[in-house]
Amino acid sequence: MMARTLLHYYEGTEIAIQHEETYPYEDYIINVNSSTTTNCELVTWLFPNNEMVQLLFYTPENSEIFSVSTALVLPDEGEEGQFFTRGEITLFLSQVLRV
Repeated sequence: MMARTLLHYYEGTEIAIQHEETYPYEDYIINVNSSTTTNCELVTWLFPNNEMVQLLFYTPENSEIFSVSTALVLPDEGEEGQFFTRGEITLFLSQVLRV
């Protein structure tokens, strides 16, 4: 489980809250970059088959492909590479893992 700190402002006071968040195939995650200005995270996986995938997460269930080998973009994922459920994200990553 990965922790990230969210900054909230209440009546002019900054409050830092630790938030636990999980991503599919966490064992293969090599980097998570959080952006405080865009409120999204760039998550990078490196799988044992040397395939690297980067997904940009807007919410835990809404993400899009940021970087992936062109050979891995499967027709099922659509032209834009957007995912709207955690199940779609997990399915895509499982297909990359099995390549």
